[in-house]
Amino acid sequence: MISSREWFKRKRNRLKRIERDKKIGYFDEKIDELVNHINRLPDYSTTSSCSGRVIFYDSDAPWGFDHGDVLAKTHDLVTEEYLRQILQKEVKRILWASAQGPIVHVACRDVSSASWLNKMARRVGFKHGGVISLEEEVVVELRAVDRVDIPLKHRDIVIVNDLKIVAEILNSVLIKGWSIVSRFCDILAKIDEYEYLREK
Repeated sequence: MISSREWFKRKRNRLKRIERDKKIGYFDEKIDELVNHINRLPDYSTTSSCSGRVIFYDSDAPWGFDHGDVLAKTHDLVTEEYLRQILQKEVKRILWASAQGPIVHVACRDVSSASWLNKMARRVGFKHGGVISLEEEVVVELRAVDRVDIPLKHRDIVIVNDLKIVAEILNSVLIKGWSIVSRFCDILAKIDEYEYLREK
């Protein structure tokens, strides 16, 4: 494990990077409150975060088996018109739409800190996740289970005919994910630094 001095140096650098990402529009604003709550506690610093997303990609198989070529990505709700525009894109294999729930990666000061955060996250719906690295720092991945992959087009043949329903299905994953993020914010907001140290 790294020293306390090195830990807080890395934490400061990560916080600076977050502020820089916000200024250039690279940061997902919908996860801002949760990131702030996590980083407020002394033993954590977020390394990457996403409130949920819809990815459109050209691949033979669903996301996770072969990521293929990403054609578009959004953190916002999708509309029928947006889907019509996506369907205009040229694909060589299958055009998939993948709606994925929130995911947050957090560097933790030690194993007990990681265990506490993972336990709290599971209460609200981050059911997938856990420690993904023990090198120098303990890194925890918090991931919601909700996800759906829908094939939209095979080469130049559209294979869906009701874009309203497709949009509703994709958006339901994002909306549920935002609810999970909100509930986690509510829990962390009630915990001050001293209460955290007592619970841990």
